[in-house]
Amino acid sequence: MINGKTFLVLLVLLLALAAYSFSAPMYTTATLDFTTAFEAFLPYGNKLFVMFTNGTISKIDFETGKVNSRIIFPFGADISCLATNGSVFVVVDKTGTVVILNSSSLQVLASLNAKAKSDEIEVARCALSADGRFLAMSMIYSVEKVKLDRLIVLDLKRNLRIFERDVNSRDVLVRIFSMDFSNNFLVVETIDTLCELCQLTDNRIEVYRVSGNGVEKVATQITGLTSKAIGNNFILFQKVKDENGLHNTSILTLPNLQLRATKMMPPIKQMIPLKNGFAIIGSDGILSLCTYNLECNSVLKLPASRSVNLVTDDGVAVFTVSDVTFYTFDRKGAPTLQMRQQVNWSSVPFDPEPGKNTETLYVAAYGRRRLVVIYPLTRALFYLRVIDSEGTPVSNATIILSDSSKTLTLFTNSTGYATGLIPIGNYTVEILKQGYSQNTFTLQLAQPIMYMTATMSKEPPKRVTLTFNVTDENGKPIPGAKITVKGPETYELWTTAQGITMVEALKGNYSATIEAPLYQSRILDISLKTPLTLKVTLKRLTFNLIVKSTQNSTGRIAVTRLDEASDTIFLDIQPSSMYVKTLEAGSYQLSITGFPEGLRCTLNNTSNILVNWREGIKEIFINYSCVRLENVNLVSVERVLQVLSNETIASRRLNKTLSLGYVTILGGSNLDLSYLSHDKILIIELFYTQCTGCKYLLPTLKLLSSQNDTVVVSLTVSPSDTPEMLRRYSIENNITWPLGIDSLNVRAQVNASSFPTVLVVKDGKLIFMGIGARKELEETKAKYSFLFNSSSIPLNFITNKSVLPEMLILSGTLIILFALVQGDSSAGKEREDETHSFGSYSGDVYPISDSLRRDDTETLELDADYFNEDYNAY
Repeated sequence: MINGKTFLVLLVLLLALAAYSFSAPMYTTATLDFTTAFEAFLPYGNKLFVMFTNGTISKIDFETGKVNSRIIFPFGADISCLATNGSVFVVVDKTGTVVILNSSSLQVLASLNAKAKSDEIEVARCALSADGRFLAMSMIYSVEKVKLDRLIVLDLKRNLRIFERDVNSRDVLVRIFSMDFSNNFLVVETIDTLCELCQLTDNRIEVYRVSGNGVEKVATQITGLTSKAIGNNFILFQKVKDENGLHNTSILTLPNLQLRATKMMPPIKQMIPLKNGFAIIGSDGILSLCTYNLECNSVLKLPASRSVNLVTDDGVAVFTVSDVTFYTFDRKGAPTLQMRQQVNWSSVPFDPEPGKNTETLYVAAYGRRRLVVIYPLTRALFYLRVIDSEGTPVSNATIILSDSSKTLTLFTNSTGYATGLIPIGNYTVEILKQGYSQNTFTLQLAQPIMYMTATMSKEPPKRVTLTFNVTDENGKPIPGAKITVKGPETYELWTTAQGITMVEALKGNYSATIEAPLYQSRILDISLKTPLTLKVTLKRLTFNLIVKSTQNSTGRIAVTRLDEASDTIFLDIQPSSMYVKTLEAGSYQLSITGFPEGLRCTLNNTSNILVNWREGIKEIFINYSCVRLENVNLVSVERVLQVLSNETIASRRLNKTLSLGYVTILGGSNLDLSYLSHDKILIIELFYTQCTGCKYLLPTLKLLSSQNDTVVVSLTVSPSDTPEMLRRYSIENNITWPLGIDSLNVRAQVNASSFPTVLVVKDGKLIFMGIGARKELEETKAKYSFLFNSSSIPLNFITNKSVLPEMLILSGTLIILFALVQGDSSAGKEREDETHSFGSYSGDVYPISDSLRRDDTETLELDADYFNEDYNAY
């Protein structure tokens, strides 16, 4: 078996240095000697798949030098066949085990057992359809101790045998001599008689159409025993029967098996399909190129024995015991010798065995532990050691290899070596290192492996000026843009008011990231050889402002840019409509500038609103609604305070100034709480999503939010409440008023520690504060009414360790209520206090919101997945 490192060493150290020329492509060879015997091998494209007897499959990539391996048969393998269509790779063991792999990663996609009947013994051969879905097999089975062949077809997608044919079928079959797919047509050579002599006359070529609908025979023709090749919807075959030293040779078309051409020809040893015909190698070793009309032209004499000859449209590979030879064809089909390499043996040599090839790889086996591969030399392993004038290794030096089409960069390690797989070609090499002189030379890379040493002198290297000019799409300079340049050195730059910045940089390859607020960032790859000025245009980020109007709502909205000068945009609103306006990223003020008489119109329940875009926001929704003045339900401040006083456990009248401003609400828009308190009666609920008591207050808040003179805003005080949790809370509780985060720290301003806490603000003044939900307390009191008679509470209610959780919770509730009563005997009574804060009523009060119910454990565990989200994301 071979691993990645072993193969890389083999590929480098065992490559032959043959006579190279600069014709494209160049070819070379690799000799792969394995410690474990292999069962089978199959090249595809520039990759070689090798299946070993210990059950390991390896994929060797001759373009990158990488090797992937995977064990798929833990107890070893006896392989019947390998097949691939490029995307899937199929391995079939003789025991009937079919393993389907991903061709790129060798990951096992599926496995199945092809045997379906007790008389089936082993798989003899197989073929895979072009789409990789259908696998045809020749299954050997036993009939009265006689071994016959059964033709089966598997649908690998459905893991199902969809066809079988044998001696007991209506269409009798006893032997299968070959099988292959041409696209999704299965071509099989069979016979229906158990007779050796009959094969010369009774063998037939059959064609089946294979699809998801089943298997259907579409053509058959008796040919006798033949050798044949299939390519480009043609079959070239030659009958084995000798007629005066010549054999009947014909070309049939697929799928109907119509005769295209026929000719008596000398015996053919090997047939190879090409793009525009067939290559044939006669028993005398003559290679001829033939058209589909069997017009043949002899081009080359090849060894007639003890050799493997592989032919493609591009060339001929000849493997013998002593050497490997490769020829290429010119446009007229004339061969040209490209390379010859000796095959070295450390022990008794093996004759080459039948090989396989693709358009780029030619592979032959020598025994069970050696493969010799001819492949195009597209890359070379390049070693460059950099030292100073005293012979000391120079580490972290930048090596730039450039030609007319590309630039490659390598870096030296601590020993002064830089290594890379470099495409074959001619390069200019520059070696750069801060504190050292620049070393420049030309390089002709034309062999599989190349070692070089370069010397640098200790002196400052030459630098060049790198300038960035950053503008927007209108050519306006962007000041303060950040530019991060990474390469041989790293620089962080910021543009001036003119949008320009520059740096004296070391020559080399760099990656530059240009970023600016409100603009899409860009990444540029830079090859810096001479002074360079880059003009960079950044595209402004945008978002969609979506305004939805309700029924009977008309008017006009002004959209004014706040962060920079811009023309005001006006939206003329019609009933039951939606307006989508794409705006550049920034801050905007939305104001209602006009609506018909007799209507009162609002934007998200206020007359103006601030829209402040932040990165990641693509859409901001605004609701525009109007009501007739005669239908406006106005409510007095006194009525609001009375309702909230009745619905909370404890409350107090106040006259205290609050510091209010803009808060971001769910959906991305901003509300100016200070403005709202002057425009309407502002009700602020401080809550969190897992607060059970808060839900008891929701019906009251919903009633107040429906009044046209009030605005309700609920602000969460928990940093664990993510936008997604707020969305779910809003949906589950049918909340129609704005939800947001307490970014203004209202909680600290009022010293709130128990929730829900409800605040009423008018004209910027806090005039009311209430805590708790009275309905929650009443419901609990009714459930545990016996506890509210102090004489009925036994002593062990507090001291017994086995007290129910509900009792402990209720005890806490009673203590809270007692503290409230002691703090103010008239806590439920309406009164005003302009000089004292609410601290004496809330500072020692602990949350009771989730104390009465703990049936939401499962919900709490689910919400834990959201605790690490950025709750400022909306």
